[in-house]
Amino acid sequence: MPYLKLQKEFPIIKLIILFVLKNYNKPITNHLLSELTLKETDIDYFNMQKCLYELLGENWVRLFKGDPNNLYEITDEGKKVLEYFKTKVPFIIRDKLFFAVNAQLKSEEPQSKIISDFDVSENGQFNVYLKIIEKDDLLFELNINVGSRELALKTKEYFENNAMEIYLNTTQNVMKDIK
Repeated sequence: MPYLKLQKEFPIIKLIILFVLKNYNKPITNHLLSELTLKETDIDYFNMQKCLYELLGENWVRLFKGDPNNLYEITDEGKKVLEYFKTKVPFIIRDKLFFAVNAQLKSEEPQSKIISDFDVSENGQFNVYLKIIEKDDLLFELNINVGSRELALKTKEYFENNAMEIYLNTTQNVMKDIK
């Protein structure tokens, strides 16, 4: 594959790092950046780290203290450079990296989503909507009519803090006599 020799060239390695950072689109640890980059390319780890260090010096990548690890992110200047030169990285490499980054981001999404909101009906009642979504499927839904905005806010907050307990208690009570 003729494109593999490009992965030994520092300018291409820098563009690959910038591509991963831009598509990850949030601060990333060195470990995860290395994992995503090296998994899909034949780049040498030490060459990648040298290029990352140079990107920091060029202000195309920013490093800041995270808890507990240092985190990297692409700067606006780095995004401009990448946009201008990204076609220098073969499409097949960009495609593999894009897929790997998206798979990583998907794996980081929470498995359960707790949704709560309220609105006011025409007769002045407050309707509180409470949901638990598990892996994009509706697991639990409860709609409650309450008398005041304050009570709606308290109900919403209580659900957000105790959603799984409410879900378990409700299902146990509903199904206690089912055999």
